[in-house]
Amino acid sequence: YDIPKEGEFYSPTGIVFDKNYYLYVSDTELNVVQVFNPDINPLYTMFEDFKIPQGFELDLEGNLMSVNSGTNKLYKFDISKIKDKEVKKIDTILLPEDTFPIDITSDNNGNIYVSLGRPDIIHVYDNEGHLISEWFSENPLSPSAFRGLQGVAKSSDGNIYTVNTHGGNIQKFDTKGKLIWNAPLNWPGLTFIDVDYQGKIYVTDCFHGVVLVFSDKTSKDLTPPKLIIEELPSET
Repeated sequence: YDIPKEGEFYSPTGIVFDKNYYLYVSDTELNVVQVFNPDINPLYTMFEDFKIPQGFELDLEGNLMSVNSGTNKLYKFDISKIKDKEVKKIDTILLPEDTFPIDITSDNNGNIYVSLGRPDIIHVYDNEGHLISEWFSENPLSPSAFRGLQGVAKSSDGNIYTVNTHGGNIQKFDTKGKLIWNAPLNWPGLTFIDVDYQGKIYVTDCFHGVVLVFSDKTSKDLTPPKLIIEELPSET
């Protein structure tokens, strides 16, 4: 590929706003991260040594974290001077080889949750990059099993959502890995997930080219899920 102009994409994937509303978008084909200012004007292109960069998250200090499927690495960047087009890599966390990390989120204590596409497992790290737990099910028919694990996101009540492309379902776990609920939507193609300030859930669908918007009506007593599709765009 030709070197892209600022603001141009081939395959945009991950997306996140920082605390100052600068927007970061990963491109898995060009192996770059495009940065936009709060007015959504192109500002800067991060090249680094990305290889299939995908999911983003901000740590407790506001640093940008990015997982790279092609290198099995998690990078941390100091973006405090992004306004001046200055970005500094401050840490690299090595993930297991050949696991194809896809997405990342964190909890209120700064622990980091990484979805690994091979072999459908979530690794949980502390803020220093030390592995503290693994989430998986030995029974592929279990409601807590992952099938085509992709997106992970923190829920509005501090728990963790997961999305499965092949299983076509959304799951909710507490931060210890205990399943709260499984929503078997039978909708293959679900990929990434995020949550807005109102607690609404946004899920991308790579097979049908839409974004699904849900409300999670579960209560604190871990009652069964009541997911309601609030919007299903017919065109994108």
